[in-house]
Amino acid sequence: MPSYGDTLRCTSCGLCLSVCPTYREESIETSSPRGRLHILKAWTEGKLETNPNLGKQLYRCLGCQACSTICPSAVAIDRLVLEGRARLDQRGLAAWLRRYLIQGAKLSSRRLHLAAFLIRLYQRLGPQALGRSLSRPRLLPQGLREAETLLPRVPAQLLEDILPPRMPAPEAGQCKVGYFLNCLNNLALEEVGMASLKVLNAYGCDLTIPKGQSCCGMPALAYGETEIFREMARRNIDQFRDADVEVIITDCATCGHTLKLYGELLANDPGYAEAARNFSQKVRDITELLAQLPAPQLQPLEGVVTYHDPCHLGRGQRVMSQPRQLLTSTGLKLVEMPESDWCCGNAGSYLFTHPGLSLAILKKKVENARSTGADIIATACPGCLLQLRLGARRFGLNAQVLHPVQVLAQALSPTPWKEVEHAKA
Repeated sequence: MPSYGDTLRCTSCGLCLSVCPTYREESIETSSPRGRLHILKAWTEGKLETNPNLGKQLYRCLGCQACSTICPSAVAIDRLVLEGRARLDQRGLAAWLRRYLIQGAKLSSRRLHLAAFLIRLYQRLGPQALGRSLSRPRLLPQGLREAETLLPRVPAQLLEDILPPRMPAPEAGQCKVGYFLNCLNNLALEEVGMASLKVLNAYGCDLTIPKGQSCCGMPALAYGETEIFREMARRNIDQFRDADVEVIITDCATCGHTLKLYGELLANDPGYAEAARNFSQKVRDITELLAQLPAPQLQPLEGVVTYHDPCHLGRGQRVMSQPRQLLTSTGLKLVEMPESDWCCGNAGSYLFTHPGLSLAILKKKVENARSTGADIIATACPGCLLQLRLGARRFGLNAQVLHPVQVLAQALSPTPWKEVEHAKA
């Protein structure tokens, strides 16, 4: 991780201000990367005491990495913010509850199943309708109201419970692939996960889906819970350790970015350093792999598609051309939206913690997508997908929001893309 010495390389040029979503909305120095860096520097030097406003400014950062990418002094500002969060005092009821939710839901299968069960009851037995009626007179906090509208209908079973451990390719396999199941697909976006597996099989991949996988660990890392992150990373490394796979694939931009960091972030773990390095070297985003493989015969699709670059895929992994290549291979016309690589405002739990800022950033993204006249907004991140679906509903954009693998799955199927289930859910 970066250290205090990295803060000294900042020349205060202000170039980072031009790409920061929070600064664009607020025009306040403390809401800019430069401001956050100066706060961290003063805090480290003892010129600034730990106080509630310090945490507020560090958690105002989206983690989009735009500042770190453009910085001429190569200061990893986003990583310094994560380091600062880890140093904050993690005591108090709110911190304990956050830790319990992250650790319990992500590391305990029993608790995850219980959470899914409770959400299904909430959605099916009436409390959801009541909660939304209460939202109209604004009796509930805005963050809770907005986060509730983001959540899609949770299926009857978790995806991990219905997937087989292996899915051989119909014909001779071109490569042996391990599938990393992300939390959103597992809990609520079953259709994205199933599309990924269908497409990988069609492209000739023999699939292995290890049981007992954990969250990638990014929520823990983002909230400064570094030990919980390491626990999650170790579990995932163990689950894939004996899998006979050449590559580990994920269809989540955030997961891919995080899994590729295991080698670096566990470098000082004597029991896992080498295994973590080997694990990370195998990780690829699904679009990275598919773009390298010979494509099966696809049925041409008609329509216009535009693409949103997830922060953790475009800047985090430098994967930008591959999703576009796959989308155009289906026959769809690709029209680029302005600022396609600007954050959509999701950033994990940002809609819940900073609803006003999140929606303001999202509105600009939706208007940029609207300007293209696209029938489909594609994005290779489940979190961005949910955020953009919310934006389409909230700001009246008549377009489907799909993962590129869902588009590919329709090109492999006689079902027209306009009939894709859940696309506007």
